[in-house]
Amino acid sequence: MAGHRRPRPSSSVTDDGAEANRRVKGRFSLEDVQELAAAVAVAMAPMREEEVKAVCEAVRDQVSTEADRLVQDDQVLLGFAALVKAELVAQEQRADKTQDIAAAMAVIVMAAMVEEMQHSSTPGVAFEQRSVDEIRVAVNRALSMPQIRRAHALGVTRRVKLLDADEDAKGDTLTSFFPMAAKSSSGNNFVVKNLTRVNMGILNKIYSDYATIGNQPEVFRNKNKLVPSSLDRIVEAGLSIIRNALNDGRSVAREVVDKNLAYFPMQQREGVHIKLRDEAALKPALGDVAGRAYFACISRHLASATGSISTVSGAAGPASERWVVREVCLNSLAEDVLSALVRHAHEFEPNVKFITAECQRRVVIWPREVWSGADVPALQAAATNGPCVWSLLVPRPTKRLALNVSIQTMTAEEVAASPAAQADVNGAVGALGNGDVDVDAVGNQDLEEEDVF
Repeated sequence: MAGHRRPRPSSSVTDDGAEANRRVKGRFSLEDVQELAAAVAVAMAPMREEEVKAVCEAVRDQVSTEADRLVQDDQVLLGFAALVKAELVAQEQRADKTQDIAAAMAVIVMAAMVEEMQHSSTPGVAFEQRSVDEIRVAVNRALSMPQIRRAHALGVTRRVKLLDADEDAKGDTLTSFFPMAAKSSSGNNFVVKNLTRVNMGILNKIYSDYATIGNQPEVFRNKNKLVPSSLDRIVEAGLSIIRNALNDGRSVAREVVDKNLAYFPMQQREGVHIKLRDEAALKPALGDVAGRAYFACISRHLASATGSISTVSGAAGPASERWVVREVCLNSLAEDVLSALVRHAHEFEPNVKFITAECQRRVVIWPREVWSGADVPALQAAATNGPCVWSLLVPRPTKRLALNVSIQTMTAEEVAASPAAQADVNGAVGALGNGDVDVDAVGNQDLEEEDVF
C-alpha cells in the first residue's frame, strides 16, 4: 500500500502554506497524508470526540509492530484523525463499525509512517533529535561508496606516512587498517586509535566536499568540518557506515597477504618458509632499481596438481606432491595490498608503496614463534595491545582453509615441469568435471590536523 498513489490533479495553487506542504525532492509531505485520508473518506463518517478515541485504540490494534513503534504518541493519531474528519465533512454516508474505520485508517497510518521513515523527513524536528534508525537512513543516503573509497585512499596514504614517522609504531604501517571483528571481546588500542582517525578523516573529507560544492544533504546541513569534541549521533552513524563500507576491502587485502606472505610462517610443517633472498642487501633509496634485491623474497612449500597435500612429514600424499619454490617481490605486493584495501583506482605514491613494502619485510623476518598460535582465535583476541600483531593481517580460519587449497595448487609452469603432476591433473579433470579446484582463487579518537586532507 505504501507504494500505491492515485494520480494527482494538476493545480495552480499559489498559497504559500499549500505549496510548503507539497512533495519536495521526493520527500513525504502533509499533503500526502491529506490525500490518503481523502482516498478512504467514503468508508468513514463524521466522528465525535469519543469516536475518534475509539478509532485510535482500534488502529493501535490493527497496525503492524513497526507502525506501533513509530506511532507511539496519541496526539499523532488524534491529529491524523482530525485530518480524516475534515475530509468527511461533506460526506453524507455513515459507517457504523468502528473496526471498519480502524482498518481503513490503519492502512493510511502504516503507509504514511513507513514512507516518512524511508525519506527521513520528520517535519519540524532537527536530525539530531530524531530516532537512531531515521538518522542512519538519512546518513546512508548521503554517503556514496565512491565518495568513501576516494576519501579512504587519501586517508590510507596519509596514515601510512604518519605511522612511518611514529617511533611508537615500530615500523608497523599495516595492522591499523585491519581491526579485529566487531564481536571480539577486546580490541587492540593501537589499531582502534589509528583506524578511528582514518575513518574520521574520511567523514571530514566528505563534509568538506559537500560544503565546497554547496549542495549539502539535509542531514549534513551546516556540517562543514568534523569536530572531535562534539560527536553527535549523526557523526556516530556516519562512522559506523564507513567502517562497514570498508569491510570488503579489508577482506580482499587479507587474502592477498595470506596467499603471498602469511601462509608460510603459519605452517608448522618443517621445510615450509618464506625468507629474504639476500639478507645482507642494503636498503635502497626510493626509486633505486638496483636495490630491488632488498625486497626480493623466496617461499618454499608443498604443492600438488590438485591442491591436496600430505598432512604430516612422512605421510603419503598425491603422486604429484612436491616442494615448490616461488619468488615474491614485496614492493609489487605492497601495491597489490594497498589497491585491494581501498578498492579504488588510486595511484599510490612511490614512497607509500616503499613504506608498505618495508613493513612487509618486517613481517618476513619476524620470529616464526609469533605465528605459532595464529590458528587459535583466543590468542588473537588476547593479543598484546600495540603494533606488529601480524595475525591481524590474516583471514578467518575458515577462509584460510579454502585459500590453502589455492596456494598449494601448482601453477601451470610447475605442472608442466612434473610428469606426475600432469598425470594428476588429467585424473582430476575426469573426476572434477568443470574444475572444483580454482588455481587463481585468491582508544584515542582525536582527529589530528594531519588527518585532514
